[in-house]
Formats: sequence, C-alpha cells, structure tokens
Amino acid sequence: MKNKLDHSADFTEQSYRQLLSVAKKNYRFITYQEMQAKDKVIIWRHDIDFSVHRALCLAKIEHKEGIVSTYFINPHSEFYNIFELEIANCIQKIVSLGHHLGLHFDPAFYKKQMTTKEEMIHFLGFEQGILEQMFKKPIKVYSFHNPSLGHWLDYDDNIIGNMINTYGKIFKNQYGYCSDSNGYWRFRRLYDVLSEAEEQRLQVLTHPGWWQKQAELPKARVARSIEGRRLHTMYKYNTILKTGNRVNIFELESEFQKLKDISPISQQAMILELDWLTKRYPTVFLELWRLFELKLHQFCRIYFKKNLKISTSELNLITQTDLLFKMHLIFAAINNKKWFDLTGISNKEFLKWQNIRDNINHGLKRYSKTDFEEGVRVIINLMRTLWEFLEQHPIHFYRTDISKKQIGSGTLIKWIEKHAHIIVSNPKELENITQHLKKELYDSKS
Repeated sequence: MKNKLDHSADFTEQSYRQLLSVAKKNYRFITYQEMQAKDKVIIWRHDIDFSVHRALCLAKIEHKEGIVSTYFINPHSEFYNIFELEIANCIQKIVSLGHHLGLHFDPAFYKKQMTTKEEMIHFLGFEQGILEQMFKKPIKVYSFHNPSLGHWLDYDDNIIGNMINTYGKIFKNQYGYCSDSNGYWRFRRLYDVLSEAEEQRLQVLTHPGWWQKQAELPKARVARSIEGRRLHTMYKYNTILKTGNRVNIFELESEFQKLKDISPISQQAMILELDWLTKRYPTVFLELWRLFELKLHQFCRIYFKKNLKISTSELNLITQTDLLFKMHLIFAAINNKKWFDLTGISNKEFLKWQNIRDNINHGLKRYSKTDFEEGVRVIINLMRTLWEFLEQHPIHFYRTDISKKQIGSGTLIKWIEKHAHIIVSNPKELENITQHLKKELYDSKS
C-alpha cells in the first residue's frame, strides 16, 4: 500500500524545472540581502544535508532558468567533507554559476561547548570564517541544521553576529514558508504553494539530495548517496595505489580486476568487491552467478534468434525442459567445443558449484570463506571467458549452417540433435528433451 506521504513523483529534475517555471511566473526571485523587498518575491534556499553533487545538478538547472539561489554548506556533515578536493570543486562550480553560499550551522556539534547566545555567535563566526577562507566568497546568511532540536530557534533576531538568520522574525512573521524536509511535503505541496501564489513573500527550502533524475522513495535517495560515496572512496583509494605503482593486497585482487575490466559491469564489480571486503561472501557468490547466467542466457537467445531465426515462442520452451540447466553446454555447442575445452572447467565441477548456489539459496548448507573464495575464482574466470568470446566474435558475425528450408518450427530441436554430443550425456536424455519439445510445439499449434 502506498504511504499517503509518498510524494516521490514530485522529486525529479523534470519536476524541479516545472516548479522553477511556475515560481518565475508568479514571483520575483531575490537573495537574502534583499529580504526587505515589498513586492511579490521569493527567496529560494538549499540546505545541503547529504549530497553536494545533487546540489550542483540543481544549480545548473537554476542557472539555465536564470535563477539565483543560496546553497547552505554544513562543515560538519557526516555525508560529505568540504575539505575533499572533489567536494570543494563542486561547491566552487556552484559559486561560478552565480549562486550564493550560506552556512548550514549544526548546533549539535557544539552540544557541550555552546549553551548561550554569545557562545553561538562565536561558533557561527568561526565556521563563517572557514567557508569564506575556503571559497573566497562572503558568507552573509546562515540556517540551522535540525532546528527543532534544542532551543536555538528562540534566538530569532534577523541578524545574529553579522549574518542573516533564516529563522529570524521577518521570515517567521512576514514570509510564507514551504520545505521538502525528509523528502516529502508535510503540509502543502510546493507546486500548489507556487501556483496558487497566495503568499506575498515566500521562502522555499529544498534539500538537493531529494531531487533525483528518476523518482525514488526518500530512504532510497539517502541510500543512493551513501552507496555512491562508498564506491567513490574505494575507487579513489585504488587509483592512488595504482598511480603510485603500489601493491593493493587483497586475496581476490587479480580476479576482481578482471571483472572491473569488463566495462558493461565494472560498476557492479566495484560493488561486489566492496561487499566481499565487508564479508558478504554469500551475497557476492550468488550475485556473480546471477550475472553470469543472465549474460549467458541473453547471448544464447540472441544467437538462436538472429542466426537460426528461431521464434521467441519456440525459445521459451527451453525453460520447460532440462535445457534450462544446460545453457552453459549450449554456449559450448555454439562454439563447437566441449565445455572443458572452452573453459578449462569440467561439467562435473560446474554442476558442483551450481549445486552449492542452490544450497545457499535454499539455506540447506553453510559454507566457509575458503569455499566462497574458490567459487568466486571459478565464476569470475567463467565470466572472463564469456566476455572474451563476445569481444572476439560479435554476434552479427555468426552464420548458421542450417539451410533456409529448415528454418521454422522445430529448428531448435534439429540444432539440439546435431549438437547432442556436447549438450546431453546419453541418448535417453536427448530423447526425453526432444519429445518434450515436440509435444509443446504441437500443443502450441493446436
């Protein structure tokens, strides 16, 4: 059941552009320094809680729309570090697009040091100075992070220290307010507020991390940000060692490097490598099997459709026979080689690992790290074999050796019979498979 607070469809880049368009029609955009303006105005601010990269995306959208807003930076964020080069560069790019910076002040960081207004002013000035030194821009406004925690909203002067307070009296009493805190609209949807334009003066607060290319639930958006940072941190570490010709010591380093060299799945390979390093051994093993079988099945289906002109309905019959569990042998037959000759792994050993996969899926048996390590080596080598073959033999190079007269219903059966010496272990097994296929073909016609 959909939660009534699920407004995830609102939080996309496309929706964001629409909001800006509506806002421009009904309001004049101003900055905090112009807060005394008396005409119909809007101040748009962003508290960057967990994604500077998403902030930059929104800044680019606003720049194209001719809009200037203010981006509030939290020096104590647990989701980004302003002293990282990439993060600092993103903030500089936001500034270069004509936007302003503010301080997103977190009182909780000073919980044991800050109890009075004077102490708050001291630490506000301290963090203001850090941002001004780093980004060479004046910081004239601040907002609170998690303002409802503590008594800090009681200090509602419009100016505190030498900065504008976004929770000052003028904004409480003379400005309307709409926020996307926590990734949903707690009171009114921003689109409704902007289109109805009932407020003479309006302050809008958005958090860039909520606004994605595609609609996602709030917790998923936070998870995406965390996962992206996790992967990027590992990537930077690997790059530093590689650039310096240093050894990256890890029991499966060479195997995962092979996987990362496969460009279509390099991102997934990085995720799986991190999962392995954080001891999610069954997850890695199962996901590698899933990836391998997915690509194997895709390749075989494409080969049959493009080169043997076998219909989709006929191919679907494979799932109703033991052929479903022999796709690796079908792949070998496409290459006119025995499975062992193609991969260096016997069919018996392959079936052993397939059985281990099934045991894990059904919780029938526990395995050691050593078992998983051996299994991961096997499956990664199989994936490399598959990709090397695909790189050397693009699918459009294949030509069937079955004449056009044979093309049509039953072509799959003819092909299976021709390559039975690779695919099946005995005549009885072949007979069972072909009879099953023939019956299904007959039933589908009748």
